[in-house]
Amino acid sequence: MSELPPPPSSVNEWKTRNFGSALKGVVVPFQWISWFNLIYRKLRGPLWEDELTSLTAGKTPAANAPAWTAFGPSGVNYQWAFGVNDHIQTAGFHVTHRVKPGSKIYPHIHWTTDGIDTNTVKWEISYTIAKGHNQEAFPADSTLQLEQAGSGTAWQHMIVEATDAQALDVPQVDSLIIADVKRITNGGTDNADTVFCLFIDYHFEMDRFGTPQKAPDFYAY
Repeated sequence: MSELPPPPSSVNEWKTRNFGSALKGVVVPFQWISWFNLIYRKLRGPLWEDELTSLTAGKTPAANAPAWTAFGPSGVNYQWAFGVNDHIQTAGFHVTHRVKPGSKIYPHIHWTTDGIDTNTVKWEISYTIAKGHNQEAFPADSTLQLEQAGSGTAWQHMIVEATDAQALDVPQVDSLIIADVKRITNGGTDNADTVFCLFIDYHFEMDRFGTPQKAPDFYAY
């Protein structure tokens, strides 16, 4: 097994030295993992990733629940169909250790319809966020509303996303986001097709593979 070379002393040294062959077959200690994080951020910059939750794993309320409905041209699959005021409790989100501190997250909804109506569909996300590790209690819910016109094509995969103005400050690592998704009226002529909410997730910037610590202070070496 090869002997591990000393970590580079600068980003420039990483660029000029051939560490790939030197690290072959080596069990890499944590100081090297930290350097991989740094080089990743410096040379590539932040990248976008999704934090996911499934509506099929969510829970429906006693009233105003979406209907489990045949989905797609073949009708073999099933998804939740939402009338106006129908809502569902999602499985929630856990904030990953890969998030870029000080950035924004962009909630978005994947949806479709079974017809060609181009009137808009409007969604409301009610959410509450709290830090973990005994730092914070969950506050009262906030709401985010997203609206998009139907495409005019049946079963078109649509994604409506928060704007820059609507984006949320990225929560601390290990925070939980508890969220309910509801279809609400657009205030005019609502889309008359069968409307399916397929998935809810959020885009976030990642600038690291993880954090040095599993609890606060997450970023201390």
